[in-house]
Amino acid sequence: MLAVILTLLIGTLCGIDLYLKSYIETHYKEGEEKKILGDTISVRKVHNKGMALNKGEEHPKRVRMLSGIVTALLVLYYVFLFRKKGGWMRKKGIALAIAGGVSNTYDRFVRKYVVDYFGFCTEWKKFEKITFNLGDMFIFLGSILVVISEYFLQKKLNKERIKKKDETRGKSRVFVWV
Repeated sequence: MLAVILTLLIGTLCGIDLYLKSYIETHYKEGEEKKILGDTISVRKVHNKGMALNKGEEHPKRVRMLSGIVTALLVLYYVFLFRKKGGWMRKKGIALAIAGGVSNTYDRFVRKYVVDYFGFCTEWKKFEKITFNLGDMFIFLGSILVVISEYFLQKKLNKERIKKKDETRGKSRVFVWV
């Protein structure tokens, strides 16, 4: 059941991001900017031809292929995860990352750039110039969930190792010397 819900979530989140990108493309001019939510968020249209912070923009084909490969690997990992019980936090994290990855990869293949459309208004001018889209946020939040799930998994495994070690200490061993 969780697999169905998360798969629907992937489609829904990806669809919302693609809709917002389309809206920004048709309703905003490049360089136009509007402040919303009490001047905490700036909505603007930016065409990102690279990856995060436009890295790799001079190699758009490589960026496109890398994006496609990483997204495909995430989808394969997602399918693999659902063959195992538990790990719900990791599954949610991977689902969020896939939603963002599919949306941005779609842009790279169809538009030849990713539409970024919002930034945060802060006193740090360098940070204020960075522009994101919801897909970026999904990837970021999904990554955080995966890291948190890994932390708890390692904590659980360590407890099990200690318990097993303690159980074997209490057993007596009989040695026969010949």
